[in-house]
Amino acid sequence: MKEYLTEITLSAQLKCPTGEFGRALGEQMYESNRQMIYSTIDLIPLTSQDSILEMGFGNGQHLNYLFAQEQEVHYLGLETSAVMLTECANNNLRLIQNGNVELALTPENELVIDQNYYFNHFFSVNTFYFWQQPLAFLNEIYNRLLPNGTLTLTLIQKEFALKQPFIDHDFVLYTPEEIKELLLQTGFLIPKVYFREEDTVSKINEHVRRPYWIIQAIK
Repeated sequence: MKEYLTEITLSAQLKCPTGEFGRALGEQMYESNRQMIYSTIDLIPLTSQDSILEMGFGNGQHLNYLFAQEQEVHYLGLETSAVMLTECANNNLRLIQNGNVELALTPENELVIDQNYYFNHFFSVNTFYFWQQPLAFLNEIYNRLLPNGTLTLTLIQKEFALKQPFIDHDFVLYTPEEIKELLLQTGFLIPKVYFREEDTVSKINEHVRRPYWIIQAIK
C-alpha cells in the first residue's frame, strides 16, 4: 500500500494537493524545492512598485524571501489546489493584510487572471509539466505582461525526471529547446537558459543530485 501511495497517489497530489496528505506534501515540496524557488526569484529583476504573478505557489513559505528582495511590490498568486491556497494564506497573513499579496484559485485547464491585473514579472517553479494548454497559457501571460516584462520558468531536467518512480501520465516533460520554441511562438524575445544542480531530498525521501533549468524570456 505504501508503494502504491508513493507512485500513484503522489503523482496526482503533486499536480493538485488535497486533504491532510496534501498539506504534509506542501511542506515537503517547499523543503525539496526551496533552492530552486530562491534561485528563480534571484533572477527576477525586481524594482519598487512592480507587480508579480506566480502560478502554483504551494504553501507560500517562499514569499518572505521574495519580499526580502524588494518590499514594495504587489504579488498575485494563482493555484489549482484549495488546500495550498489555505496553507499559503495562513503562512502570509501579514502580507495579505498589508495588501501586498493576493491569492486566487484557477482551474487546472484554464488560466484565470483578474481582467484588470497586468504585471511586470511572471514566474512558476515545477508546474509547467501540468499545464494542459501551455501555448494558450503562455499567450495569456504574454498579453498581460507589461512592456519589457519577464517570464521565468523553472523545471527539472527531463532525463532526470524520467527516472523518478512517481512520473506518470500527469506529467508532460519538456526540454529547454521545446519550451523556447513555445515562447518564441508566443512572441517572447529569445529566452536565456540557466542550468543548475542541487543536492536535495526527493519526493520519496531519497537524497539526490537534481539538475534543473531556469528559462527566462522578456516581452
